[in-house]
Amino acid sequence: RLTDLVTDDLSIDIQDLDYGHNAASSITSITDNLDINRDQTFTYDALQRLTAADGLYGVIDYGYDAVGNRLSRTITTGAPPVTETYTYMLDSKAASSRCTSLHPVASA
Repeated sequence: RLTDLVTDDLSIDIQDLDYGHNAASSITSITDNLDINRDQTFTYDALQRLTAADGLYGVIDYGYDAVGNRLSRTITTGAPPVTETYTYMLDSKAASSRCTSLHPVASA
């Protein structure tokens, strides 16, 4: 698994990243050794689904149903946060579900 990535132009480093992982090898952090403002962290649930991401882009939280479909994504980059909700329709022929709509809503 990737633990670090350094890119240079033969004279200076352009990119210098360190990657942290959990026991399941999911990336839990990206440390930018050139700019700490670009560090990122990631959180997962017991099923290794991404539940939160935090970085220069703000904080993003994800919610799922019991079978793993994403139900929501809340993006907080300032005020107000934006929540997207997802709805699904069961495909009886394929015994699976598919996303049928996405609703972005600015929270009050």
